[in-house]
Amino acid sequence: MPNIRIIVRERIQANVRFACALGLWAIAALVGILVLTAYTVRLDIAFMEANHMLRSDDLRGAIFLQAFNLDTWLYFAYPIGIIGNFVIAVLFFRSQDRYFARFRAAFESFGVSWIRPEISGLGMLEAYAKDFMMLTQGGFLAGNTKEYKEVRDRILAKWADTPRIYWRDQVRFALLSGVLACYFSSLCMMIFWHVNERIYDLSRVLTVPNGGDAPQFFSTQMNLAETLGWTIILIVTALSILTGISFSNTTSNAAYACGRQLKRFLEGDRSARITLRYGDPGREDMLKVNEILAKLEAEIKQAEGARKPEVRSISRVE
Repeated sequence: MPNIRIIVRERIQANVRFACALGLWAIAALVGILVLTAYTVRLDIAFMEANHMLRSDDLRGAIFLQAFNLDTWLYFAYPIGIIGNFVIAVLFFRSQDRYFARFRAAFESFGVSWIRPEISGLGMLEAYAKDFMMLTQGGFLAGNTKEYKEVRDRILAKWADTPRIYWRDQVRFALLSGVLACYFSSLCMMIFWHVNERIYDLSRVLTVPNGGDAPQFFSTQMNLAETLGWTIILIVTALSILTGISFSNTTSNAAYACGRQLKRFLEGDRSARITLRYGDPGREDMLKVNEILAKLEAEIKQAEGARKPEVRSISRVE
């Protein structure tokens, strides 16, 4: 029991790190836009000072404060966007953990009568579970015959020999992240647009016209800074998606480890058990799966040494 608590805590830590990473990327985007906007405003004020447009030196600070006087609703919108990143992270890592819980439940059901239950929603583990149970049933029925071995080898040859990312989940995650990125990036850029519009208006009210090219300078600088702002947004969005892919690698590696050990068991190594690393999803679930494998090992030895185990209904190997 103490080991189980340690394992669960390790997985929770991995999930929390992932959720915090997505939240921090959103905060990084907001901070990046704020820094860019502040730098743009500072350049605008420097331009006004260089061209002797300010009526008073005290207006420098007033312009800066007035430029960042944002609408009230924006102060509520940004926390919602950041919370949205945490929600997406929670939904994503819960979906990953749920595959292994369903995998365990399928083996628990299989261990009751060695009849393959209805299996669905196991992600990359689904093919492993279905093939393993089908071949186990076939082994009880056909024994270690040449025909059975041929079918078994043909099926196992199709199993992945390296970890593979479950791209369906990645596409879902990318779509959710993309929708949230559009929302949050629009909020971030609203700061930029709002501040630059205020600067342009304030420059006409608080400065002395000198017949220069101030409007053209403000417009050109805004266009350049806006391009840089969207670049920041795109980079942060890409980093969020890459964070999701990196996190799902733990799921892919754990699923591959499960399949590898099940393959060894089917090939004749009855002592093969599933052992996952700390922080991997499903580590605690594999304790129950290993119990089923140990029970299955005993049943196979009994069948090989004396008689076949009593099975209510066995489907033939396809």
